[in-house]
Amino acid sequence: MKEQLRAEVRKELEKIELRYRDMASLLRGLGIHVGGGPYPMPREVKWILLNLCLKNGLFFLHLKPLN
Repeated sequence: MKEQLRAEVRKELEKIELRYRDMASLLRGLGIHVGGGPYPMPREVKWILLNLCLKNGLFFLHLKPLN
């Protein structure tokens, strides 16, 4: 059952990946307002994603690679 669900989710994610060319297009497709015209600044898209994660209780730790 779990494997079948994973396969279905993977199939849907692949469809979404083919449908949208970038993250801004994906957000717009989900009905989320993204300003900045057809090509918004990356920081604006990042800010929208951060706000969505915080609102939905999804927290990610971003670590910078050591050089």
